[in-house]
Amino acid sequence: MHFEKAGILYEEHKQWRKYLLNETKHGRCYQKSQEFNKAKAIIKPAIEKTLQHINKSDTIVADAYDNLGFQYYYQSKNDSTLIYWKKALNIKKELLGEKHKSIIRLYRNIGFVYHNKSEYDKALEYYLKSVEIEKELLGEKHTSVASSYYDIGIVYHNKSEYDNALEYYFKSVEIEKELLGEKHISVARLYGSIGVVYDNKSEYSKALEYHFKSLEIKKELFGENSTKVAVVFNNIGIVYWHKSEYDRALEYYLKSLKIHKKIHGEKHKLTAISYMNIGIIYSKKSEYDKALEYYFKSFKIYNKLHGEKNAFIANLYNSIGVLYYKKSEDNKALEYYFKSLEIKKELFGEKHTGVAISYNNIGIIYKNKSEYDKSLALQDLE
Repeated sequence: MHFEKAGILYEEHKQWRKYLLNETKHGRCYQKSQEFNKAKAIIKPAIEKTLQHINKSDTIVADAYDNLGFQYYYQSKNDSTLIYWKKALNIKKELLGEKHKSIIRLYRNIGFVYHNKSEYDKALEYYLKSVEIEKELLGEKHTSVASSYYDIGIVYHNKSEYDNALEYYFKSVEIEKELLGEKHISVARLYGSIGVVYDNKSEYSKALEYHFKSLEIKKELFGENSTKVAVVFNNIGIVYWHKSEYDRALEYYLKSLKIHKKIHGEKHKLTAISYMNIGIIYSKKSEYDKALEYYFKSFKIYNKLHGEKNAFIANLYNSIGVLYYKKSEDNKALEYYFKSLEIKKELFGEKHTGVAISYNNIGIIYKNKSEYDKSLALQDLE
């Protein structure tokens, strides 16, 4: 109400900068209550109206574009977000020059959006611009620089450029250790990320070394029974799974499950994921009935929380189908392969690798059942 009155008065008195500043703040109020369309409906026309009266190269206009970008960001509308953040960036660079803290933030935010879009090279372009300015303004030994190095490491990790990822993770962790000490959550987080990279590189001893470093810090900071500790137990379980040490993997998955059930209860996403992981290990151990038991526990929770039409359930159905296939229960295998297929087609479309995998699995069953016409028809669909 007060923003509306103020906006009317500023407009009447042709105080356009104050008008736009007021309307931007008004929109941000709706942002805080997650009413993003209402926020956009206030900020966007206010910018258009104001630009009829003032130069577009104004920090007030840049800040309005910045805030408008956030409304699209919170709605996961990445392309629109980029349009407005880049408008804000160009104005800020023109007025403030390249070497300014607000430029750092915009570069990082734009990089983050490109990261979300899986446009990793563009993400790197903006992250690297950001960190160079940070280093010049703040010096190398600064937590903001360490955070940027971490973001760059994540991008390289997602690009499967593991050595580059490690280079930036180690740069980040050295700064964090110097500034914050060894026993800090940021250090523990980085150790965990380093462990995951070494796991991806199949350097399992190094992976375990860093996961156990992360575990030691998190247990000291948060106690034995915390979600953060459960995550590390899960990551250690994954490494042992990849090492084909299934009993050790099961040991750590069960530790993770115990914590999740204690903290979150039975009906929680993390509990469902733990059940699925345990099912995977029993499958690897050829204990198919135990694997099915845990897969169905996982399905029951996840389906109740998120419904059937999601990738997790589609993959779970496929895993259940594989188990029935291994148990020579072909009709049950087909039932779950088809369930998986229908969800994948709905989510990803006909031309997706996950859909091809389902067709292949179904084709194998028909071949085993000597129903060759159906098997060949599925191969044609692929």
